[in-house]
Amino acid sequence: MRKYLIMALVLLLSKALWAQEILAVVNDSPVSSYDVEVRMKLLELQQPGFLQSAPKGDLQKQVLEQLINEKIKAQEAARRGISVSDSDVAKALLQIEKQFNLPAGGLKEVLKKEKIPFGAVQAQLQSDLLWLQLMQQEQLPVQPISDKAVQYRLGMIKRELSKPAYMVSEIWVQDEKRANEIFNILAQGGDFSGTAHKYSNAPSALQGGAIGWIKDNYYPTEVDTVLKQMNENQLSYPIKTKNGYALLYLHAKREGLQNDIAIWELAQMALPKEKAAQLSALMKALPDCDSFINFAGKNALPQSIQRGQVAPEQLSPQIQETLKKYPLHTLIGPMQTSTYDIYFMKCGETTKSLIPPEEVVRAQLGAEQIELMSSKILKDIKRRAVVDYK
Repeated sequence: MRKYLIMALVLLLSKALWAQEILAVVNDSPVSSYDVEVRMKLLELQQPGFLQSAPKGDLQKQVLEQLINEKIKAQEAARRGISVSDSDVAKALLQIEKQFNLPAGGLKEVLKKEKIPFGAVQAQLQSDLLWLQLMQQEQLPVQPISDKAVQYRLGMIKRELSKPAYMVSEIWVQDEKRANEIFNILAQGGDFSGTAHKYSNAPSALQGGAIGWIKDNYYPTEVDTVLKQMNENQLSYPIKTKNGYALLYLHAKREGLQNDIAIWELAQMALPKEKAAQLSALMKALPDCDSFINFAGKNALPQSIQRGQVAPEQLSPQIQETLKKYPLHTLIGPMQTSTYDIYFMKCGETTKSLIPPEEVVRAQLGAEQIELMSSKILKDIKRRAVVDYK
C-alpha cells in the first residue's frame, strides 16, 4: 500500500511540474509558465483590456521579461544587503486599496474571487520597493528641467487634444459565427448595451460595451481603419482581428477636445440580483457617497466598487442621460444585466482643465528622466546576470 501511495505522489508531482513549465532561469532562480499566467491575470485586473491588447504569445513574452527583470532587481538588492520589511509591503498594499476605493483587506477578497494568488501581488510590490531603495543608493544625477522642455511638452499635449476623437461602444467575441449572430440581432434593432452584457468577452461588457471617447490607433489597425470610415450612430460589420471579432457602434465623433471639461465625481457598485432585491430598502436610505461606498464594501462585488472622477462624455449615452436626471447624493439604478444590478451615485460636479499646470509637467519630466536612468542601470545589471531561456 505504501509503495502505491509513493508512486501516486510521484505521479502527481510530475504532473504539477509538467503543468508549470520552466520558461527561464535567472541566476538559478526559475520563472515558470504558471508565474506568467498569474501575472497576466493580475495585469488584466489592473488594466482592463490588457489581454485583448495584443496576441497572447506576444503578451506572454512581454510578461516573462517583466518577471525576469523583477528577479534581477530582487537579486541585486539582496547582493547589496537591501531589504524591505513586512510593514513596508503592508503600507504599499493599503495605498493600493485606497486608490481603488477598497476597504482594508479588500484586495485579498478581489484576488481570491479572480483566483489570483495574493503572493503574486506581494512579490511585485517587494521588487518595486527594493528597486526604489536601490535607486536611492545610486544618487542619480538628475538634471534640472528647463522651461523650454516644459513648454515643448505642453505643446505636445495641446496637439494631442486637437486630434479627432470617437465615442464608441464595443463587443468582442472569439468566433465568426457568434459575431454574425450578434450583428444580425443588432441590425434588427437589438439593444447594443444589453447584447454586450450578454455576449461580449471584453472587460467593457460591465458597462454595456461603452468605452467612452478614444483617439486614433486605440484599436488594432484593422479595427481602427473601419472606425475612421464610420458615421455617427452607425453599427459596424464584424471585424476580424488576431484576437477574435469586434463589433463597434459609433455614437459620436469630433475634431478635438476643449481645454476645460465637466467632471463628475461618481460612485459605482454591482450587486447580484437576489441580493439587490433583498437590500433595496436599505439602499434607498443611503444619504451620501460615503455611506454608499461603506455599503458597497460589505455587500457589492469587490471588483465593481469604484469612486472617482469621470468626464460625463466618457460614459455611454444611456448612462450619461440617466445620471443627468438625478441630483447629488441620490441612489441611481438599477441598470440591469443578466446576473447583477449596477447602481451609481453622483458625489460632486466640477470643471477640470485638460492642460496640466507647468509644475505638474515639470514633475512628470523629472520622473521620466529618473525612469530612463533606472532602465540603463537595470540593463547594466542584466548584462552581468545569467538568464537561461528554456
